[in-house]
Amino acid sequence: MKKILLISTNALGDTYLVCSVLKTLRHHFEKSQIDIISSESARFFLNEAGFDNLYLIKRKSFSEVHRIIFKIRNTGYDFVFNFFPLHMNTSLFKLSKADEKIGFVNIIKKKSWHNDEDTLRIKSQPKNKAAIWKPEENYLQRMRLALNYAGIKNAQITKHIFDFEDEACGTYDIVAHFFSSDANRQIGEDSIKEILNELCITNKKKVCLIGSKDELKKIKGFVTVSGLHFEESPGIKKLVSLIKNCKLYIGVDSFPLHIADAYGVKTLGIFYYKNEKSVFQNMDNKFIFRTESAAIDTKEFFNFIKKKQILSGIN
Repeated sequence: MKKILLISTNALGDTYLVCSVLKTLRHHFEKSQIDIISSESARFFLNEAGFDNLYLIKRKSFSEVHRIIFKIRNTGYDFVFNFFPLHMNTSLFKLSKADEKIGFVNIIKKKSWHNDEDTLRIKSQPKNKAAIWKPEENYLQRMRLALNYAGIKNAQITKHIFDFEDEACGTYDIVAHFFSSDANRQIGEDSIKEILNELCITNKKKVCLIGSKDELKKIKGFVTVSGLHFEESPGIKKLVSLIKNCKLYIGVDSFPLHIADAYGVKTLGIFYYKNEKSVFQNMDNKFIFRTESAAIDTKEFFNFIKKKQILSGIN
């Protein structure tokens, strides 16, 4: 039985992307144990993804990380994979013990890593044989490159689809998510207010805004319009059900946007970086609005929506 460890202590979107290799690994290694090291914040969907063991880091304290390293070094993994750069990922990757280690390593944190070429390191290969991921390539290509060196050639990888039934919840014309832990991807509160008012009042759409308790608290204080619903930190079943059953998803580059992409939902993505072809697994039914500021020009935003007829057919 092959023992495989995946490492992803990154943001939720990156960790969700890592789940995309599960089906391929299970198919190639019929008898396998597939584990993941991630953050506690990802538990709500990793519990449903199909891993054998979860090693979840809560506080990133020395003692906590030391315990996890001790466990994984004594498990005897055949493969350890690290698909995305991050200081913690790299540290765990380097300290893990495995017959083969394949991954992207970055000691110095780069905020714009998705716009840079990235070198894949393979334990069994000299450095000059390493593969290169280029920023014009999709994020899933990072995983294909790595799996290639594990003997899985030309893997057809798509974003993870969860194996559960829809959770009963309301259906909406539009589901929106404007928040991010990355300050360079957030939308300003005033802009959110204007967008929601325009969608609900002027266009008479039924909108569900997703966010954490703290994120939504700021918006609830000044937006009370008919047709607007707030969904606070939905579990993965409700989140997937809300998004896959809406007619349009609007959001910044974050975890829910990947869910919309995976389930083929019509999507209006708000992007600061010119990396949407890396983010989406395909560009069918996708619309990209670019901004260089958290204070979106809402007139320009809705002119774009009108020009592209994005609200057409959404009654």
